[in-house]
Amino acid sequence: MGRDRNSFDVIGVTELFGMSPGECSLPGYYPLEFTTRKDSPNTKGGIGIYVKDNHKYKVRSELSIFIRHIFESKFIEITFNKKPIIIGTIYRPNSFPHADIDIFSHNMTELQDLLGKENKYGRYEY
Repeated sequence: MGRDRNSFDVIGVTELFGMSPGECSLPGYYPLEFTTRKDSPNTKGGIGIYVKDNHKYKVRSELSIFIRHIFESKFIEITFNKKPIIIGTIYRPNSFPHADIDIFSHNMTELQDLLGKENKYGRYEY
C-alpha cells in the first residue's frame, strides 16, 4: 500500500494501557484512533490505528467491537487506487477468568460475515 518501503500507510497497535487523546503521536500520521478500558488506574489493553496523514479515512464504529476483557477491535475504511478497503486491528485479551473464547469466537465469526457482505477488500490481523 505504501509508496515508501520504510513507511506504513496504516499501523495497528494494541496494549495501549489507558492512553488519553493526544498522548502518543507519530509524525506524519493523524492522531491515534483508539479505544481503551477505563476500569482501573492500572488498566491494560486497548486497541488503535494510526493512519498516514495524506489519506482520507473514516472509522467504522459498527465494525469496531469492544467487549471488556474479551474482544477489542478498531476498523477504518480507506481508499487506495480508487478502491475502498476496510482495515482493522483485533485483539483478544487473556484476562482470566473473563476472557471467554466462545464469546470471542462468536464475535469474530459475526465480524467476518459483516466484512464479507460489504464486498470490499478487507484486511484484518489478530
